[in-house]
Formats: sequence, structure tokens, C-alpha cells
Amino acid sequence: PVIYGVIAFHHLLTVEYDTALLLFLTIFNSIIIAWIAALCFTLRPGIWWLPVAGILSFDRLYVASTPPSAVAGLLLTLLCLLTLRLYEKKEPLSWKDLSLWSLISGLAIATRADIGFISFVFLLFILMPRLSWKMIFGTAVLAFLSFAIFDPYMWYMPIRHMGDLIGKVFYHYE
Repeated sequence: PVIYGVIAFHHLLTVEYDTALLLFLTIFNSIIIAWIAALCFTLRPGIWWLPVAGILSFDRLYVASTPPSAVAGLLLTLLCLLTLRLYEKKEPLSWKDLSLWSLISGLAIATRADIGFISFVFLLFILMPRLSWKMIFGTAVLAFLSFAIFDPYMWYMPIRHMGDLIGKVFYHYE
């Protein structure tokens, strides 16, 4: 997903790739941080969303992180808060709620598959008591489809790419 944004900014703004990367990450991460702050306010109204937005906006790790790591961390924070919102929702969960959750989950997995799969822990251990098996399966399928859309390698070599992802996880974590 980071590659898509950088290429789009490079072509639309006719800037160098380094500049396009910085611009894309700044705008994309800002949108995610604003969404996180809004969810914080929705979950617990008050002023605590402001320090959350400040801490996430000025995190010094962005400078040392790879672009996918910087984005994936924020996406998983967003997904964690969205999971909490769905868990605490009084009404039965709708497919609209779960579709948004699946979209963000797939985007996180496409960005950093090794840490993105934590989203399935959220699904199976936090949301599972609120969902039927049909909804759990549907949500997982939607998350996988979102992953396949946002990961260009899934378009032309899906089986090999899935094997490579699994192999890289074992290789890098050994």
C-alpha cells in the first residue's frame, strides 16, 4: 500500500520518489492518527484523545522505522480501537461494521504481514463472543480479499507470494 501511494504522489505531483514517500507517509499517517483520535473520543469522550494524537504524531520512531512499519503500527492501533468499539457496541454488529474492520485488517496485513496477522487475534479472541460462525468466516474472507486487493503480488503470483510470506516470517524471526 505504501508503494501505491508513493507512485501516485510521484506521478501526480511530479516530485522525486524520496519527496513522494515523505509526502505520502505524512498525509496517510496523519489521516490514520486523526481517525485514531476520533475513535478515542468516541469511545471515551473527554480530553484524552489529544495526548493520544500528540504522542502518535510526534513519535520519534517514525524516523527509524521502515515505511511499512510506520504505517502498520498505526493501522494496528486503529484496528485495536475499532475492535474495542465493536466489542462495546450495544446493538448487534452489522456487516457494515465488519466490512470496515476487514478492510483495515487486510490493509494492515498487506502492509506488514508478519505483524498484521494480529488482527485475527482480535477477531477470534475479542469479537468472537459477539459473532456467529458465519459472521466470523465472512469477516475473515473479507479481510483476506482486502489483503489480496492491497498487495500487488497477490494479483499475479498468489500461491508463491503466500509461501514467501510464511517463509520470510520464519527466516526473519529465527
